[in-house]
Amino acid sequence: MQKILIVLGIFLMLAISANAQSPEEAKPSFDCAKATTKVEKMICNDKSGELQKLDRYMAKTYKELRQNLNKNEQNKLLTSQRLWLQTLNQCKSKECVKELLQNRVGELQNYTAHTGNVWLGTYTLQENLYMGSFTIKKCDKFNICEARYEAILNKSEFNDMHICEEVLMKLKIKNNNKAIAYYDDEEKCSLNLELNKNGILITEQKPKDCYMGCGEGTEISVNRLYHKE
Repeated sequence: MQKILIVLGIFLMLAISANAQSPEEAKPSFDCAKATTKVEKMICNDKSGELQKLDRYMAKTYKELRQNLNKNEQNKLLTSQRLWLQTLNQCKSKECVKELLQNRVGELQNYTAHTGNVWLGTYTLQENLYMGSFTIKKCDKFNICEARYEAILNKSEFNDMHICEEVLMKLKIKNNNKAIAYYDDEEKCSLNLELNKNGILITEQKPKDCYMGCGEGTEISVNRLYHKE
């Protein structure tokens, strides 16, 4: 019986050790040796490691979002982060810090729902005689945006001028770099879009034979980058 208890005790110690956080896992996004504010010290002194993990994850989310923004949008994001930090530094309890860190992660993950929507703007592509523009505007709290596509194929000795008049769409944002645009009421025709710091890449049209009502040579160009103006 005593041997069984000893074996069970060893297994219990191993289980506790396996579930414990390593020192690396408990590190926040900053150097605790240089912590100066009350909130920074509160994060570093949290023995559970929960605040450290939240802070590190928030900083990682912020950094990833920032990489996909242009300079002007980065400045807006920085301003919002500074305002958030001012609020965070007023916290006097672990519960307050935890709640604000969790809320900020959610805000950064859904940054498109705010004024600094990373998708908003006009994106253009000029290639030979083709010039098209894709405009995204007015998104609601569910990240459903109004979008518009227009294009022109300039006249040459080989063809007449063709115009694609305004095609209205609904854009459903999935995250900060992927969205789907629908351009008919029944959502049968759609475009897969990817966003980067230089513009929008339309990666796929489904189905491929969907017709937007545009003239020849003025359909949306798939796998071409529409640069942000």
